[in-house]
Amino acid sequence: MEKQNMPFVRKNFLFFSPVGLAAFLFMQACVSTPPPPPPPMPEEVKHIKVVYGWPVTRELEETCKSVRMEKVSRYNDWWAIHRRAKDLNANTMQFVYECQYDCDVRFWNCGEKFLPDTQKDATKIFGDLIGKIDKIQGNEIIISGEKMAEKVTMGKILAVATENDMVYIEVTFPMMTVAKCKIVKGSMANLKPGLKVYTKGKKD
Repeated sequence: MEKQNMPFVRKNFLFFSPVGLAAFLFMQACVSTPPPPPPPMPEEVKHIKVVYGWPVTRELEETCKSVRMEKVSRYNDWWAIHRRAKDLNANTMQFVYECQYDCDVRFWNCGEKFLPDTQKDATKIFGDLIGKIDKIQGNEIIISGEKMAEKVTMGKILAVATENDMVYIEVTFPMMTVAKCKIVKGSMANLKPGLKVYTKGKKD
């Protein structure tokens, strides 16, 4: 009888021994736990309006002043982004799509005018994502992306959302993975490598 209980005693001894306890605590520490809920929104920043996606950029440009564009993290930091808007004297924040973690957000000062929230997919109005600006050589803009030759043709107008305004470029020489373009509306000074390039939307 005692021999039959020996394995059980050994197992319990191993579990409650310092080595077993340390291993148990280590495994518990490795288990991911959900982050704590974000703190409540301070009253002083609750008035700041949030809109999503580039479909409303045109309306924002017509009624509001662009303050700044930044990359932020929404992960458990929602109130802090509102606070950032307040520090920039912005009362409207515009996210590129409804992103969850690292997001491009543009801050606007719209005065007393606030646009309604929109959950529309940006590509439906603004256009499809083509690629990004690879480099700028003088007055020539080189954009890159997958299957570029299938997405653009010579003379096609594309749109680039910059920190200051919307810049429109025309494809002058499409190739397999890159395309050469020139500006047709906007300032070259606002362009830089890495900016995303879209097709020109129906509203533009």
